[in-house]
Amino acid sequence: MKFLLIDYGASFIKSVIYNKDTNEFSYEKIIQSPFSKTDILSRNEISESIYSVLDEYKTNIDYIFTCLLYTSDAADE
Repeated sequence: MKFLLIDYGASFIKSVIYNKDTNEFSYEKIIQSPFSKTDILSRNEISESIYSVLDEYKTNIDYIFTCLLYTSDAADE
């Protein structure tokens, strides 16, 4: 079973494939996060950056796990 792991950070978006059957990691990629240039992004900009990562992986993936930044103005109220 293959898992695509994505860490969507403020500086970089890191991704790697973990093969559970062989207990190995492969195809590690690191790209600059759009948050490194601005503090505010639209949902479309975030979606486009996630899809650009997904487009990089043309292999069969069974599951996708993500770790994403989350902030909310409501938390400040």
